[in-house]
Amino acid sequence: VRLNALQKEISRQRNLSYVGRTLEVLLEGPSRKSAADLLGRDDGNHGVVLPGGNLRPGDLVPVEILGASA
Repeated sequence: VRLNALQKEISRQRNLSYVGRTLEVLLEGPSRKSAADLLGRDDGNHGVVLPGGNLRPGDLVPVEILGASA
């Protein structure tokens, strides 16, 4: 349990380093938590969730990272 908690904190800290950056994201499809949001991936294969709007899977869009989780 302690090792999992440590790994989760390391991942969270690493992901927080992306906050404020703008990344090119390839949109894949709906997110798991909301059909109104889309899941995409940057060139490092990091998952990024963003509001769908007029975007579609296959679009390559610049995304400013506003928050992060583990």
